[in-house]
Amino acid sequence: MIYYPIIACVILSDQFLKRAVTTRLLDARGMRLRFIPGLFDIVYVENTGAAFGILQGKRAFLIAFMALLLAALLVYIFMRRKSESPVLLAGLSLVVGGGLGNLIDRVRLGYVVDYLEFQPFSFPVFNLADISVCAGCGLMLLQFAVAELRARGRKGPDGSVE
Repeated sequence: MIYYPIIACVILSDQFLKRAVTTRLLDARGMRLRFIPGLFDIVYVENTGAAFGILQGKRAFLIAFMALLLAALLVYIFMRRKSESPVLLAGLSLVVGGGLGNLIDRVRLGYVVDYLEFQPFSFPVFNLADISVCAGCGLMLLQFAVAELRARGRKGPDGSVE
């Protein structure tokens, strides 16, 4: 049952960092903290959309969609916690934790606080919750790839399962 602590740790860490960034940058009346000049800054961005800024201003839709999706994932984790791959469930837990972290912002503030910016790249500003969702998806893809390789390894030369 390590899946629920994973979710809780992601949410708490995400909310703590967002609060720290918001307090530090807004109290200093600046929106940017030079961390590694020319490479990486901590900035304050209010994202009213979804990933990569899509669906700007669609708050009600984003809240409803994410709440339903995250509820379904939580039910899946609960129902399959003893029979599913631990790697897959850990990946889902990271996705749920990150999704809930951003959902809390969207419900409470009306936007998601993003703060990590890599300057040499034209990549949108993001946050810990986004990293968690991406890492969770990566774990799930890894699990699917390993399962596929194992399934192929069990097949004989004629394609039948040995």
